[in-house]
Amino acid sequence: MSGSDSQAVEASRHPLGDLLAGVAEGDRAALAELYQEIGGRVFAITLRILGHRDLAEEVTQDTFLAIWQKADRYDPARSPPFTWIAAIARNRSIDRLRKSGERHQSIALDEGHAALAQRDDAPDAAVSAASDIDTCLKRLQKERREAILLAYYHGLSHEELAERMGAPLGTVKSWVRRGLGQLRDCLAE
Repeated sequence: MSGSDSQAVEASRHPLGDLLAGVAEGDRAALAELYQEIGGRVFAITLRILGHRDLAEEVTQDTFLAIWQKADRYDPARSPPFTWIAAIARNRSIDRLRKSGERHQSIALDEGHAALAQRDDAPDAAVSAASDIDTCLKRLQKERREAILLAYYHGLSHEELAERMGAPLGTVKSWVRRGLGQLRDCLAE
């Protein structure tokens, strides 16, 4: 069995994969359950990138609307369910930053979690997800962590990363790929 085949089988056995399949069939209850399961984690991603609660809430809602509209395009052979969803949240957040002219907004690793944790109205799941992400990011090698933060939280392309970090393009791509693999494994623990 090839790597993508085993990944597809794993994703198809994943509860989020089942929920996405339900959403693809127009099941509103599956969308509601998906939101209950991962809404906090999606909010944590958008808050980390945008730095403003109101914008993060809007983009989180926009992310779930996109999931509703595009769930039939999810391919378990290409990525695990949450990876696909996180990419939508990340892309929507970066698009919002670009529209507002605030690209490359700087939010330090601890700063984003602290800002979220200080809010009385922050969902417990979002605070927990932010804490889990921070913990896992801190376990990464410095280069991998920096590459992921710059790519996913600041919207830099691989080419921009290579230039900014002073490293070959292939090396930077490797840092991101391996770092994301380590994050996925850490978050699954």
